[in-house]
Amino acid sequence: MTCTKCGADKEAGAFPPDQRNPLRGGRSSNCRTCAVTANRRQKYPKKFGITLEQYDEMLTAQGGVCAICKQPEAVSREQALAVDHDHTRNVVRAILCNRCNRALGFFRDDPALLRAAAAYLEAHA
Repeated sequence: MTCTKCGADKEAGAFPPDQRNPLRGGRSSNCRTCAVTANRRQKYPKKFGITLEQYDEMLTAQGGVCAICKQPEAVSREQALAVDHDHTRNVVRAILCNRCNRALGFFRDDPALLRAAAAYLEAHA
């Protein structure tokens, strides 16, 4: 199949399901990579106040990895690293992997809780 956005020939599995498109075997006309990019281009300015280009600049400045664990996002998931932001001040902080971003959320972005968790782990290592 050929992506109508990037023009690349890819296997059918590289195209997200789209039941409204029976002529393409129930697959989207855009490959998953192009669909994800288009979604990010719309989502980032609305939700975080940054453009996709600013996201890319931040990620490049971080060496293409999570600001906490220094790991890249799993390529097989075709999912971008998450934009971490302060929910109170609505300010973008850095780019994190989904695991680290969710961990901060589970600890309610509270440094004292994170320090207590680290102390607990060190005491029980």
